[in-house]
Amino acid sequence: MAWSDEVVTFSDSQASQSHPWSAIRAWRDDGARLLLWLADGAAIAIPVAALDGADMADLRARLGTASRGA
Repeated sequence: MAWSDEVVTFSDSQASQSHPWSAIRAWRDDGARLLLWLADGAAIAIPVAALDGADMADLRARLGTASRGA
């Protein structure tokens, strides 16, 4: 997972997907994972433990512009 001012990118050994921040319609942090709902109806779960504190704070700040509380 990586992000810039324009997009958030999810990658593994077989594929990569980039989404503009504006494509994130809603999000929720349940303490164990950060759940993102995208405009196309897809959902992405990010384990909170996979990110260090600074990265998680930056990600939450960027998500602050998306609708919260799905």
